[in-house]
Amino acid sequence: ENDHPENTRNADHGPIDFDELAQRLIAACPVAVPAPPKPTLSRATWLADRAEALRAGRWGLDAIDPVRADRLRDVPALSHVRRFRDVPPGDPKSILVLLGGTGCGKTTASAWLAADVGGSRPGLVRAGELERAGRYDRELAAWILDRTLLVVDDLGVEYQDGRGAFRSLLDELIDVAYSHRRKMVITSNLDEQGIADRVGARIWSRFAVSAEIVHCGSVDLRRGRP
Repeated sequence: ENDHPENTRNADHGPIDFDELAQRLIAACPVAVPAPPKPTLSRATWLADRAEALRAGRWGLDAIDPVRADRLRDVPALSHVRRFRDVPPGDPKSILVLLGGTGCGKTTASAWLAADVGGSRPGLVRAGELERAGRYDRELAAWILDRTLLVVDDLGVEYQDGRGAFRSLLDELIDVAYSHRRKMVITSNLDEQGIADRVGARIWSRFAVSAEIVHCGSVDLRRGRP
């Protein structure tokens, strides 16, 4: 009689109370309560936080304000950095070279990129400062090498010393960007031949592997004409 399914019993304690058993199992193996979702930042708060990172990274207010206000003109420079943003982390083309006339939006576009994917320590250095860092400013050189995204602005205005300090440091930065797949942007008013002459054969040949060179036009957005 005790073997019949409808009369399942525990020989010592009588009928099995399955509801009670289930409750005891749940108490013995509690289900982990998921952590509450983290609060999300508003778009305005996020932009304000990123603007502070850009100021610490040495962008000027003329480049930061359009990013902070979330009102950027859809110009070629911005289109180029948006495409560059989406380059996969393992892609060898980790350097973007923006060529174009004065005022065409290169520096502002670089600020947008730094705000969006520049990490905690984005930084901008003028090419003239980079030349001085290569010669004697070790503190600035260390700051430059520690950036999570680096922009070298206005390549072509720097002093070319006889010892090649500028090219040496630029070559090191390119090596860091390429080896660690760390995004780097270079802006210049020169054309491709001018860049090739400025950086020398070694760096120019490395650009063929590690850099995307794009043109941003010659229209000065502040004046509305070339």
